[in-house]
Amino acid sequence: MTLADPQTKPPKTLETLVREAVNALAATLTKDRLGTGPMAQLRRMDPLGVPSPVFWTLLADRFGTDPLPEHQERAWAIIIQAMAVMAPDAHRIGRPPGRVLAEQGYPEGRFLRLLRAEGEGLAVEVRTLARWSAAKALAFDWADLALFVLARSGRDPDWAERQAIQLARPYFLNAGKKADTPDSGGDEA
Repeated sequence: MTLADPQTKPPKTLETLVREAVNALAATLTKDRLGTGPMAQLRRMDPLGVPSPVFWTLLADRFGTDPLPEHQERAWAIIIQAMAVMAPDAHRIGRPPGRVLAEQGYPEGRFLRLLRAEGEGLAVEVRTLARWSAAKALAFDWADLALFVLARSGRDPDWAERQAIQLARPYFLNAGKKADTPDSGGDEA
């Protein structure tokens, strides 16, 4: 096949693969699809410990039965647990998490801790963000956050920095916009 051959498809990028995986997981992470017991297992699991059996099923369904590198398995455990906490309506394609969090008043200090977190701290900060977001019934593009978690869990500091910037930019560009808008009931000149 030549490059001009319409049958030739370019290889998928890592970002595309992650976005496809997140879309599939978001469709699966519902009580109707998995049942209440498995959803509860995912919400309660320790992503840095031994994940629940349903986690391994989801991972195998999405990535096959060959093991992923350990740091990727842990990253996906963090991602899946947090998505389960926010399920069933956690994922909205095209809504940057940083923008949604800024608009809803997610504390800047907590957001900065998320951006700097690694290892156990990353799991804690992502879980905290998920619980806060679930309490407010927020939804955002989980693929953006998944890319960040995978990058922070990986071994490429440049990729991790790029993903942190991708997450931070919409947060800081939108932080304070809610406070800057005029009150709907205030005096207008």
